[in-house]
Order: sequence, then structure tokens, then C-alpha cells
Amino acid sequence: MVAQARIYSLDTFRSADAIGALTNGASKGLVGEFDRVRGTGDRRPARLELARRGRALHARLVRVQVEVLNRMLRGFTRSEARELEGLLERVLANGTPEPA
Repeated sequence: MVAQARIYSLDTFRSADAIGALTNGASKGLVGEFDRVRGTGDRRPARLELARRGRALHARLVRVQVEVLNRMLRGFTRSEARELEGLLERVLANGTPEPA
């Protein structure tokens, strides 16, 4: 997490606090969506995993995302949609910070 935070210029302590809030229920409306999983060797690092409620929410969000994208791309040919996707990927790549 520290390496990713440095790449994206995030304050690692605030990031850790935000992650803690997601896993301990302090974040309003997100209780039970995430689990903090510790490693078996060094117990200090942890990773976030979607809990059962989080997986169910993710499935709903994916369905909504597909519906919205289909509505937004109505009238585009498959070729046009792929071309737009490629152009947007280039825009995002231009805005992504390069690793130090």
C-alpha cells in the first residue's frame, strides 16, 4: 500500500485510516462490505477483501454499470464503441502518474 500511495501521492496515514474505517464499520453505510485479512507471516500488513455483503453489492453494481453503459452507447456500432474505448484508454494513460 505504501508504494501505491507514493505513486499516487497519497498520505499513507490517512489512507490507512480510511481503510480502517471501511473494515471496522466507522464508515457510514459500509458496515460489513469489507474484511481485513492479515498475512500468515508478517501480521502487520493487511489486505482488504470483499465480505459476503460486499460481493453481493459488487454484483448489483456491475449489473447497473452494464445497463448504464449500454444506454450511453445506444446507436454506436460495435466498431465505434471499441474505438471510443481505445481513445478513452489513451486519455486515462496520459493522466496516470508515472512511477518514480
